[in-house]
Amino acid sequence: MEISKVVQIALLGQVPPTLRFIFASYENAVPNFVAIFDDNATEDLLECARVVCTEVLASCPHNTKLVEKIEIDGKTPWKINGGENLLFLMGTANAVLVIHCFNRPFCASFFGIAIAIGSIEGAPNGATGNCRRWA
Repeated sequence: MEISKVVQIALLGQVPPTLRFIFASYENAVPNFVAIFDDNATEDLLECARVVCTEVLASCPHNTKLVEKIEIDGKTPWKINGGENLLFLMGTANAVLVIHCFNRPFCASFFGIAIAIGSIEGAPNGATGNCRRWA
């Protein structure tokens, strides 16, 4: 199962401004989904992540159990396990969607500023990486 593709499609129209990051993986036939929101998130905004979970589960074989973590936490560092399985990261000025295309990370700004192909070692908020800005 290509969980990154399933999550990316499910995220269309489901990204509130309070969403900080999403990690997802599919290991041993078990989908794992982590969505962390900033401290201003409401229960209604958390529902967006639950919709994504429903879409992920709908793409899995019958009787699959989804391991999910949806939380409000403005302090948790986004870089879990070195950033492996990161599928979405919100920056302070731009939303960044991390897409795995041909097993290489692909970074695209939601606000039409940047598109880059390369490794993503960092992100906004003081981290660095080589996701280049293109006009």
